[in-house]
Amino acid sequence: MVLWAVGLLFLILIISAISAAPQEQWVFGAAGTWNDARLAPVAAWLRGYPLYTPVSSGIVNGNIYPPLGALAFTPAAIFDHPVAAIIVGSILSLLMNLSPAVALTLWSHRLQTSTKAAETILLGTVLYLGLLIINQGTRYSLFAIHADAPAIALMLMGVIFYAKWWTTREPSSIGLSTFFLGSGVWAKLSEFPLPFVFLIVTYLIGGLRPTLVFSAWSLATLVFWFLMLTPIVVD
Repeated sequence: MVLWAVGLLFLILIISAISAAPQEQWVFGAAGTWNDARLAPVAAWLRGYPLYTPVSSGIVNGNIYPPLGALAFTPAAIFDHPVAAIIVGSILSLLMNLSPAVALTLWSHRLQTSTKAAETILLGTVLYLGLLIINQGTRYSLFAIHADAPAIALMLMGVIFYAKWWTTREPSSIGLSTFFLGSGVWAKLSEFPLPFVFLIVTYLIGGLRPTLVFSAWSLATLVFWFLMLTPIVVD
Protein backbone atom coordinates (compact mmCIF):
# COMPACT_ATOMS: atom_id res chain seq x y z
CA MET A 1 0.00 0.00 0.00
CA VAL A 2 2.80 2.41 0.89
CA LEU A 3 4.63 1.52 -2.31
CA TRP A 4 1.60 2.38 -4.44
CA ALA A 5 1.02 5.68 -2.61
CA VAL A 6 4.65 6.76 -2.96
CA GLY A 7 4.72 5.63 -6.58
CA LEU A 8 1.62 7.69 -7.38
CA LEU A 9 3.18 10.76 -5.74
CA PHE A 10 6.33 10.53 -7.81
CA LEU A 11 4.31 9.84 -10.96
CA ILE A 12 2.59 13.19 -10.41
CA LEU A 13 6.00 14.84 -10.00
CA ILE A 14 7.24 13.25 -13.22
CA ILE A 15 4.19 14.47 -15.16
CA SER A 16 4.72 17.99 -13.74
CA ALA A 17 8.36 17.94 -14.80
CA ILE A 18 7.58 16.84 -18.35
CA SER A 19 4.79 19.41 -18.79
CA ALA A 20 7.14 22.20 -17.65
CA ALA A 21 9.94 21.24 -20.04
CA PRO A 22 8.99 23.66 -22.86
CA GLN A 23 8.81 26.65 -20.50
CA GLU A 24 11.42 28.97 -19.04
CA GLN A 25 11.39 27.27 -15.65
CA TRP A 26 14.29 25.97 -13.57
CA VAL A 27 11.95 24.10 -11.24
CA PHE A 28 11.90 21.14 -13.61
CA GLY A 29 14.13 20.35 -16.54
CA ALA A 30 16.15 23.00 -18.33
CA ALA A 31 15.40 26.41 -19.72
CA GLY A 32 13.28 26.04 -22.84
CA THR A 33 15.79 27.78 -25.11
CA TRP A 34 18.45 25.17 -24.32
CA ASN A 35 16.04 22.34 -25.00
CA ASP A 36 15.22 23.94 -28.35
CA ALA A 37 18.87 24.30 -29.28
CA ARG A 38 19.70 20.73 -28.35
CA LEU A 39 16.90 19.39 -30.53
CA ALA A 40 17.85 21.64 -33.45
CA PRO A 41 20.57 19.43 -35.03
CA VAL A 42 18.44 16.31 -35.38
CA ALA A 43 15.34 18.33 -36.29
CA ALA A 44 17.29 20.05 -39.06
CA TRP A 45 18.71 16.71 -40.22
CA LEU A 46 15.22 15.21 -40.55
CA ARG A 47 14.26 18.18 -42.74
CA GLY A 48 17.11 17.83 -45.21
CA TYR A 49 19.97 19.73 -43.57
CA PRO A 50 23.28 18.04 -42.73
CA LEU A 51 23.82 16.88 -39.15
CA TYR A 52 27.19 18.69 -39.14
CA THR A 53 27.46 21.90 -41.13
CA PRO A 54 30.66 23.41 -42.57
CA VAL A 55 32.26 26.33 -40.78
CA SER A 56 31.53 28.89 -43.49
CA SER A 57 28.12 27.77 -44.77
CA GLY A 58 24.79 26.23 -43.79
CA ILE A 59 22.76 26.68 -40.64
CA VAL A 60 24.27 27.11 -37.19
CA ASN A 61 22.97 24.32 -34.97
CA GLY A 62 25.68 24.11 -32.32
CA ASN A 63 26.18 20.37 -32.73
CA ILE A 64 29.53 19.50 -31.13
CA TYR A 65 28.80 15.93 -30.02
CA PRO A 66 29.08 12.56 -31.78
CA PRO A 67 26.06 11.52 -33.87
CA LEU A 68 24.24 9.34 -31.31
CA GLY A 69 24.02 12.27 -28.90
CA ALA A 70 21.61 13.95 -31.30
CA LEU A 71 20.08 10.98 -33.11
CA ALA A 72 18.82 9.50 -29.84
CA PHE A 73 16.17 12.26 -29.85
CA THR A 74 14.97 11.58 -33.40
CA PRO A 75 11.42 10.58 -32.29
CA ALA A 76 11.01 14.00 -30.66
CA ALA A 77 12.28 15.86 -33.72
CA ILE A 78 9.59 14.29 -35.89
CA PHE A 79 7.02 16.69 -34.42
CA ASP A 80 6.71 20.03 -36.21
CA HIS A 81 5.45 21.98 -33.19
CA PRO A 82 8.28 22.89 -30.79
CA VAL A 83 6.20 22.34 -27.62
CA ALA A 84 5.28 18.79 -28.60
CA ALA A 85 8.86 18.10 -29.70
CA ILE A 86 10.34 19.31 -26.39
CA ILE A 87 7.82 17.37 -24.30
CA VAL A 88 8.63 14.15 -26.19
CA GLY A 89 12.35 14.94 -25.96
CA SER A 90 12.04 15.40 -22.20
CA ILE A 91 10.24 12.06 -21.93
CA LEU A 92 12.99 10.40 -23.97
CA SER A 93 15.67 11.92 -21.75
CA LEU A 94 13.88 10.65 -18.66
CA LEU A 95 13.49 7.15 -20.09
CA MET A 96 17.13 6.98 -21.15
CA ASN A 97 18.35 8.17 -17.77
CA LEU A 98 16.13 5.74 -15.86
CA SER A 99 16.52 2.70 -18.12
CA PRO A 100 19.68 1.44 -16.33
CA ALA A 101 17.97 1.77 -12.95
CA VAL A 102 14.97 -0.16 -14.24
CA ALA A 103 17.20 -2.87 -15.70
CA LEU A 104 19.13 -3.19 -12.45
CA THR A 105 15.91 -3.37 -10.44
CA LEU A 106 14.51 -6.11 -12.66
CA TRP A 107 17.76 -8.07 -12.42
CA SER A 108 17.82 -7.73 -8.63
CA HIS A 109 14.14 -8.67 -8.46
CA ARG A 110 14.77 -11.89 -10.39
CA LEU A 111 17.55 -12.85 -7.98
CA GLN A 112 15.20 -12.70 -5.00
CA THR A 113 13.16 -15.73 -4.00
CA SER A 114 11.40 -13.94 -1.13
CA THR A 115 8.39 -11.77 -1.96
CA LYS A 116 9.17 -9.40 0.91
CA ALA A 117 12.74 -8.89 -0.30
CA ALA A 118 11.49 -8.18 -3.81
CA GLU A 119 9.00 -5.61 -2.49
CA THR A 120 11.78 -3.97 -0.48
CA ILE A 121 13.90 -3.63 -3.62
CA LEU A 122 11.01 -2.06 -5.53
CA LEU A 123 10.20 0.36 -2.71
CA GLY A 124 13.86 1.32 -2.39
CA THR A 125 14.02 1.96 -6.12
CA VAL A 126 10.96 4.21 -6.04
CA LEU A 127 12.33 6.19 -3.10
CA TYR A 128 15.72 6.51 -4.81
CA LEU A 129 14.10 7.85 -7.98
CA GLY A 130 12.10 10.23 -5.80
CA LEU A 131 15.30 11.61 -4.32
CA LEU A 132 16.66 12.14 -7.82
CA ILE A 133 13.57 14.15 -8.74
CA ILE A 134 13.55 16.20 -5.54
CA ASN A 135 17.17 17.31 -6.00
CA GLN A 136 17.46 20.17 -8.50
CA GLY A 137 20.79 19.09 -9.99
CA THR A 138 19.77 15.50 -10.75
CA ARG A 139 16.29 16.64 -11.79
CA TYR A 140 17.88 18.81 -14.47
CA SER A 141 19.84 15.83 -15.79
CA LEU A 142 16.78 13.59 -15.77
CA PHE A 143 14.47 15.82 -17.80
CA ALA A 144 16.67 18.17 -19.82
CA ILE A 145 17.43 17.34 -23.45
CA HIS A 146 21.16 16.80 -23.79
CA ALA A 147 23.73 14.31 -25.11
CA ASP A 148 24.43 13.12 -21.57
CA ALA A 149 21.14 11.18 -21.51
CA PRO A 150 22.04 8.56 -24.15
CA ALA A 151 25.68 8.57 -23.05
CA ILE A 152 24.78 7.88 -19.41
CA ALA A 153 22.22 5.23 -20.37
CA LEU A 154 24.66 3.34 -22.59
CA MET A 155 27.48 3.58 -20.07
CA LEU A 156 25.40 2.36 -17.12
CA MET A 157 23.86 -0.46 -19.14
CA GLY A 158 27.38 -1.51 -20.03
CA VAL A 159 28.39 -1.46 -16.36
CA ILE A 160 25.32 -3.49 -15.35
CA PHE A 161 25.96 -6.21 -17.91
CA TYR A 162 29.63 -6.20 -16.98
CA ALA A 163 28.68 -6.79 -13.33
CA LYS A 164 26.41 -9.61 -14.48
CA TRP A 165 29.29 -11.17 -16.42
CA TRP A 166 31.55 -10.76 -13.39
CA THR A 167 29.11 -12.73 -11.21
CA THR A 168 27.87 -15.33 -13.74
CA ARG A 169 30.62 -15.45 -16.40
CA GLU A 170 27.95 -15.59 -19.11
CA PRO A 171 29.54 -14.86 -22.54
CA SER A 172 26.43 -12.99 -23.69
CA SER A 173 26.74 -10.57 -20.76
CA ILE A 174 30.26 -9.47 -21.64
CA GLY A 175 29.21 -9.10 -25.27
CA LEU A 176 26.30 -6.83 -24.39
CA SER A 177 28.46 -4.90 -21.93
CA THR A 178 31.08 -4.26 -24.58
CA PHE A 179 28.47 -3.17 -27.10
CA PHE A 180 26.91 -0.65 -24.71
CA LEU A 181 30.27 0.72 -23.53
CA GLY A 182 31.51 1.07 -27.10
CA SER A 183 28.26 2.67 -28.23
CA GLY A 184 28.50 5.31 -25.51
CA VAL A 185 31.56 6.75 -27.22
CA TRP A 186 29.38 7.59 -30.21
CA ALA A 187 27.07 9.61 -27.96
CA LYS A 188 29.71 11.61 -26.07
CA LEU A 189 33.48 11.50 -26.40
CA SER A 190 34.02 11.78 -22.65
CA GLU A 191 33.27 8.05 -22.53
CA PHE A 192 36.20 7.22 -24.81
CA PRO A 193 38.47 5.87 -22.00
CA LEU A 194 35.82 3.48 -20.60
CA PRO A 195 36.27 0.56 -23.03
CA PHE A 196 40.03 0.61 -22.43
CA VAL A 197 39.58 0.69 -18.65
CA PHE A 198 37.18 -2.25 -18.73
CA LEU A 199 39.49 -4.10 -21.10
CA ILE A 200 42.28 -3.89 -18.53
CA VAL A 201 39.92 -4.92 -15.72
CA THR A 202 38.73 -7.88 -17.80
CA TYR A 203 42.29 -9.10 -18.21
CA LEU A 204 43.01 -8.70 -14.50
CA ILE A 205 39.96 -10.61 -13.29
CA GLY A 206 39.32 -13.02 -16.16
CA GLY A 207 42.54 -13.65 -18.02
CA LEU A 208 43.30 -13.76 -21.71
CA ARG A 209 40.20 -15.44 -23.15
CA PRO A 210 37.58 -12.95 -21.85
CA THR A 211 39.93 -10.14 -22.87
CA LEU A 212 39.99 -11.42 -26.44
CA VAL A 213 36.19 -11.69 -26.42
CA PHE A 214 35.94 -8.13 -25.10
CA SER A 215 38.35 -6.89 -27.78
CA ALA A 216 36.45 -8.67 -30.57
CA TRP A 217 33.13 -7.20 -29.44
CA SER A 218 34.70 -3.75 -29.17
CA LEU A 219 35.98 -3.98 -32.73
CA ALA A 220 32.62 -5.24 -33.98
CA THR A 221 30.83 -2.36 -32.23
CA LEU A 222 33.23 0.15 -33.75
CA VAL A 223 32.71 -1.23 -37.26
CA PHE A 224 28.93 -1.40 -36.81
CA TRP A 225 28.51 2.22 -35.78
CA PHE A 226 31.07 3.44 -38.32
CA LEU A 227 29.12 1.82 -41.15
CA MET A 228 25.76 2.98 -39.75
CA LEU A 229 26.68 6.59 -38.97
CA THR A 230 29.15 7.49 -41.72
CA PRO A 231 26.42 8.05 -44.38
CA ILE A 232 24.62 10.36 -41.93
CA VAL A 233 27.69 12.36 -40.97
CA VAL A 234 29.02 12.86 -44.50
CA ASP A 235 25.58 13.59 -46.01
